[in-house]
Amino acid sequence: MTSIATHDYVERALTLADVQAVTDLLNDASLADLGLLETDFDEMDTHFRTPGMDLATDTLFVETQQGRAVAFAEVWDVREPRIRAWCWITIHPDFRGQGLEHKLIRWVEDRGKWGLQRVPEGLRVCYVTNLPEAYQAGNRMFADAGWNWVRQTRVMRIEMNEAPPLPVLPAGIEIRVVKPGEERPVLQAIQESFLDHWGGVDEPFDVYYERMMGFIRQTKDFDYGLWYAAYEDENVCGTAMNMPKTQEDPGMGWVNTLGVRRPWRKQGVGLALLQHTFGEFYRRGTHRVGLGVDASSLTGATRLYERAGMQILRAYNVYEKEIRAGQDLVTRSIKA
Repeated sequence: MTSIATHDYVERALTLADVQAVTDLLNDASLADLGLLETDFDEMDTHFRTPGMDLATDTLFVETQQGRAVAFAEVWDVREPRIRAWCWITIHPDFRGQGLEHKLIRWVEDRGKWGLQRVPEGLRVCYVTNLPEAYQAGNRMFADAGWNWVRQTRVMRIEMNEAPPLPVLPAGIEIRVVKPGEERPVLQAIQESFLDHWGGVDEPFDVYYERMMGFIRQTKDFDYGLWYAAYEDENVCGTAMNMPKTQEDPGMGWVNTLGVRRPWRKQGVGLALLQHTFGEFYRRGTHRVGLGVDASSLTGATRLYERAGMQILRAYNVYEKEIRAGQDLVTRSIKA
């Protein structure tokens, strides 16, 4: 892999002892770019413990000789087959514009080439990143390095001054809290529904299940009382997994995932799950709720959230880099 050869910096792989340093680095960057603190220590600690992630090969941590955190790069390459990985680079505002940007991007691309050994021949491999639209210099550095802009994601939010409308469900469908021991069919429904999202990868369910259960077990604030599933008889139609707060705004709830399986789409199930979520947050005294969404959602999620009263808070640009050409197994479109 590419080495950052400089006498001023030390480079090495991240360890779990560095989680606080990386959290602070990410928050220094988001404070400069967005005016807010985006990252939580517990969230990052859970993230770096994701099954399938190897800190020794998937991270690069850059610091000064005195131990000050300078930059960080990561390749989140955990889904099987490993044909599409998310990656991120973060540079402390005090150290930007000194050449580290392109060095880190090259490290990510070299990591991508190394990762080809774990992917069957003939399959297209691509890497994806996203960064705030407001971070113009960062957007330019990826574009200059040959990464292609492919779409935007957005953070949306609703502020409720009064109780939201009660959900209206199709006949025969009800919404229930997901209880411990009931996760498997609900996670199957989430995986199935997200296969119709741009960038979806069809991976073995057992791999997906272990990763998601790891997230549930290790997330400090995970609350089963905020995880809902819509059922028709014992069939899971859709689900909304929610988190009680966010790092940027402890008074804002968060819709972590919301998905509806194909047979139950366009029947009001997604809107009902969202309104049920809003209602529970409002009952708890949380009047702001946010979520992230693909601005060009293949399933029309953005329009759903707008109908529910949510508004755009900020946008992120998504860039993609092809590491190897071949048969593309990633979802790019869906048939009606």
